[in-house]
Amino acid sequence: MHPNGNILTQHGGNRTTEEDDGGNRYGRIQTTTSNPSVGILKTDNRIWTLYHLSFIQVFMGSLFSIALPNVLLYSGLYSYSFIGWLSTVYAISFFISPIFLRRYCQRIGIKNALLLSAISNVFVIAAQIYLMIPSVLLIASFIDGMFTGLFWANVKAE
Repeated sequence: MHPNGNILTQHGGNRTTEEDDGGNRYGRIQTTTSNPSVGILKTDNRIWTLYHLSFIQVFMGSLFSIALPNVLLYSGLYSYSFIGWLSTVYAISFFISPIFLRRYCQRIGIKNALLLSAISNVFVIAAQIYLMIPSVLLIASFIDGMFTGLFWANVKAE
């Protein structure tokens, strides 16, 4: 250990200094150098996974939210009021789910809640695409809104 509190380790010809991050929630910051005065900044890759999940969620959700109403309208089987109900059910469950699922998320952890909501959204959207039964569409819209609300509440908590 260095006198200033840094942890020093020797790897081959390189000297690694790990500095205390001072409460940085994105992980430790490492400076790896062969010369102690010159360093390359490395950060923890955990935050990039969160960015990738967020991008996929926004991309997939925006494409699907535009495509599903158009498919339902052009099929001629559903009315404008039914599509309005789908949007309303989604919005209400999106708003209410973080309030009611907060304790569950604390029990399973933020990381597991993010993974659960991201994976379950894929299955719910697949169910909406392949099973175009009105009751299934309404229930799947509620579950989709619930897991989407759960995802974004936990992203902000992370």
